[in-house]
Amino acid sequence: MKAQKGNLKKAFKKNLLQEVDEFKENLTRQKDKELEEKLKANEELLQTKHANEVGLLSITQVKEFNKIIKDKIEKERNGRLAHLEEINSEVADLSKSIDKSSKILSKNEALVQLTFQIDEIKSRIYNNNLPNVRIDEELSKLKVLSDLLCTFNKKSCCDDGKCCSSKRDTKNENKAKIVSCKCQPKTNPPSLLSVALSELETTCSGKTILSNEQIYNRWNLLADDFKTASLLPPNSGILGQLGAKIFSLFLFTKTGNPSAATDFDSVYARVGDNLRISNLNEAVEEVVSLKGWSHRVCEGWIEDARRKLEVQRLVEILDCEIRTL
Repeated sequence: MKAQKGNLKKAFKKNLLQEVDEFKENLTRQKDKELEEKLKANEELLQTKHANEVGLLSITQVKEFNKIIKDKIEKERNGRLAHLEEINSEVADLSKSIDKSSKILSKNEALVQLTFQIDEIKSRIYNNNLPNVRIDEELSKLKVLSDLLCTFNKKSCCDDGKCCSSKRDTKNENKAKIVSCKCQPKTNPPSLLSVALSELETTCSGKTILSNEQIYNRWNLLADDFKTASLLPPNSGILGQLGAKIFSLFLFTKTGNPSAATDFDSVYARVGDNLRISNLNEAVEEVVSLKGWSHRVCEGWIEDARRKLEVQRLVEILDCEIRTL
């Protein structure tokens, strides 16, 4: 019995010790887990607090840095940067002067090219060795140069040379509002240069300009028809024209310059004499004064001669106008 009781005591004691050990282990694990969670929470709290402190320190340093920079700028404004606005104004004036000089140089170059093109046209239309002259290419160049020159001569819409859109509103300077331009654009009348170029283009576009020698030769080719026309009555029929053609074969062509006579032969002689000395203006006036069949015979010649005179006058006008610019 005693041995059995001793065994029971040992077994109970062993179980009790085992339970105590298990409880101790469970309690240790639980306390370790709670301690670990508290340490992790404290660590996160400390990290957040540290980050906030660093951010606050950075903000404070930035504010102090901005304050230092502001103080430095104020000192520099009162020192080396005291004349900054004056320098900016001088730079703006210099830029305007450079732009103005550039425009003047470009305008002078355009005028030089215009003068060169006009001289080229004059040399061609006054050269008797160049028959059937066309100046379409020179006219296109003159048109481009004239348009370019007109852009340099344009003025601002405002009288003071500054556009209203660049002016500040004096009542609201702090808001820096821009005042819209209310000026009406100036419409300048067309210049003499553009008008003369337009007339020259209308006169010569797609047409040939005859030399003085060609005009003189074509006048000589009209001799037979001119003599026939001088014998035609106002309302001649077929027989009248046939008779005039036959009788014209017996007429003689006058030469020289009979200034007082007004008959057809004298007019023909004066026209030929004026053409020989290149006096095209008076020759055209003589032919235009003719009436009836004689005038109709010379209509083609009058058109060619007038074109020659108009081109010469327009080129002279352009030359004079360009030299006055």
